[in-house]
Amino acid sequence: MVYVYEIESDGLAKYSEDYNSSSLTFFQEDSLINLPGAMIENSTITVPEYQLVQRLDQWSNMMDGIRFKFDNALPLNPSAPPDIVPSKYLLFNADGSPFDSLQFIQWFFDDIINIEMSYNNLASYQRRLNFDYQIEFFSEPVGDTINVGAGTMGLPFRITNLYTNKKVGVICFDLGTNNNPADGVEAGVGDLSWTRGEEISFTNDTVSIAGEQLVKYNFNLIINYFIPTGKQFNLAWSPTAEYSENDTVFFAQMYWSTSSNSKNVPPSSIFVDADNDGVNDNTWKQVYPWKDGDKLEYGPAKFFENGDNWVSDMSVLGKVSAVVDTTLDTIKVVPNPYIVNSRFNETRDSRKIRFTNLPQECRITVYTVTGELVKVLDHNNQFDGNEWWNLRTANNQEIVPGLYIYHVESKNGEEKIGKFAVIR
Repeated sequence: MVYVYEIESDGLAKYSEDYNSSSLTFFQEDSLINLPGAMIENSTITVPEYQLVQRLDQWSNMMDGIRFKFDNALPLNPSAPPDIVPSKYLLFNADGSPFDSLQFIQWFFDDIINIEMSYNNLASYQRRLNFDYQIEFFSEPVGDTINVGAGTMGLPFRITNLYTNKKVGVICFDLGTNNNPADGVEAGVGDLSWTRGEEISFTNDTVSIAGEQLVKYNFNLIINYFIPTGKQFNLAWSPTAEYSENDTVFFAQMYWSTSSNSKNVPPSSIFVDADNDGVNDNTWKQVYPWKDGDKLEYGPAKFFENGDNWVSDMSVLGKVSAVVDTTLDTIKVVPNPYIVNSRFNETRDSRKIRFTNLPQECRITVYTVTGELVKVLDHNNQFDGNEWWNLRTANNQEIVPGLYIYHVESKNGEEKIGKFAVIR
């Protein structure tokens, strides 16, 4: 439910009603003190006079000459868990600095690293977990160690719940790049090595339910990336070939590099001690597309929660505001990146991105990274700071996946330049 009431400059309700707690039953008192904006002092409970009380996802009655709707983008009672559309996707270097444009292009368009998270089941979705996660990547499989069948598997990443700040315990069934046990070793099945595309299950994620800390299984994660077919063929490991230090091969859907001469020893992560000296004689190790220490902060779209609140100054509706350089700092593109093949985009006609927090009058110009003009959008709206774009060029052609630059210029000449990605 949404409750609307008028406040003074100090944030307290302008109009309210007092109740003496001594004249109330336990349940009456409990109901009142849990209302939005309610306060209790000594034996007096002060409750705001609500101008409006309504359900989410529907237009309100007229209030002070306006109507509005709070739209919770996530379905509240679906028959099956919906696909996860990330509301947060931030990439950082090991030193905490954000990725620059070249790193961004490398990640999305050269290596085509794809992160896909899904709910385990409907029950996990209905927990309405508003969590963000950090995935820290490593150049070797030292991020985490898990038990798999008769052995152990090292993972080249570690997952942390940013809400609880606790490491997430995970499992992997070692079913290969297609998560199909029938595929065999050529797909990475049963090799005790993490293979791109193998599903990771968040089986030990700490959540709070009714005030109690519990370990639950809520999400599944797939991390995949692109290896060109030509390289898969040209670099395919051969038992008859002799390999030298730093040679790279393709085997079991992964790149591998050898630290010394090798022949007729298939790449693997298994510890081999042929001469019983306690030293690993296996010269192969996996090669990953990320750098050691790269971090991704990833968050599913969030639900409204009890206590979420907004303060709106109704007197500024329609008022023309002067635009300064800091006014444009909050402009964003959502979603970013835009994932073309997401089932969230139901039809071609519904494919849109949104420029948010725009000034009342401005021009948005979209370019490719090479400077080619794609589209010009003129925004002129006193009440809505959003401008939607259907991802089609000035010639009404659908844009191709890639990195795009946008330039926003206000009526008085202030500017903002940003970027967004469209990926498959």
